[in-house]
Amino acid sequence: SPENEDVLMASRDRTLAMLEELFKADIPFLFGHTPMIADFSFYGPLEQYRRDPVGEAIMEGYPQVSQWLDRLKAAELPAPQLERVSAQPEQPARPLEQLSPLLDELMGTYWPLLLQNHAVISSAERPARLEATLAEGAPYICAPSSYASKRLQEVLGLLEVMQKEGVCFEPGSQAHARRARGLDQLLAQEPGRALLARFPALTAHNRPQAF
Repeated sequence: SPENEDVLMASRDRTLAMLEELFKADIPFLFGHTPMIADFSFYGPLEQYRRDPVGEAIMEGYPQVSQWLDRLKAAELPAPQLERVSAQPEQPARPLEQLSPLLDELMGTYWPLLLQNHAVISSAERPARLEATLAEGAPYICAPSSYASKRLQEVLGLLEVMQKEGVCFEPGSQAHARRARGLDQLLAQEPGRALLARFPALTAHNRPQAF
């Protein structure tokens, strides 16, 4: 909607700039030399955006991102060129700290929206609209949805896996601070505490180790 246009375009530009910088290094995929689910998760919406006339013009400014999409496109059916996306496990993985900017963006945009949606969905007087404050104080206005509630559970599940595996946010980073504030926000209300009871690892350790 027009009221969210500026914040969405700002997030788009930040994300594409991060990805462009990421692929300037001689590492072809997000985590290294082997494509992962995360690569294809980005590929779906970005390739669709690139095929759109408006998106096509924007994507011309991000040649490294376009080359990454081309590598993933080679896996598309019905004529996959798997030799172009073949796994190379002997090659070193990407240092995970290089992905910190993407985590910052996730925790600065999607995370607060999911948290605010949960607060609204759980309230006795459920309003027709919610306003979440995203990164840099930008407002995002939308209708509350059960879909976003399910996505919050999904994100909490991923955060718990990271916690258990010791692959967590760098202390002092924006993502680390936003993660902590979000969990505190959930713990402050009974519906949030009930939700977090499904993810005990998240509250058992308040300060996880960094990757």
